[in-house]
Amino acid sequence: QEVTSKVNVVFEKPFIDTQYAITANASLPGITVSVTQRQRYSAVLTVERRQSGSTCEGWVHWIARGH
Repeated sequence: QEVTSKVNVVFEKPFIDTQYAITANASLPGITVSVTQRQRYSAVLTVERRQSGSTCEGWVHWIARGH
């Protein structure tokens, strides 16, 4: 059973539009991070873990680039 969480990333400065590039990954194997929403001021990342179980702790790393 998959476990899914949402992470809201708020940028220090807004982009001029939503045509910026953003990518993200997790520090642990077996975790998938997807960009599911993009706005000028923020983005939403969906973090999916393929198997539920004990507590999973790690980092989500992201970078966004654009105008």
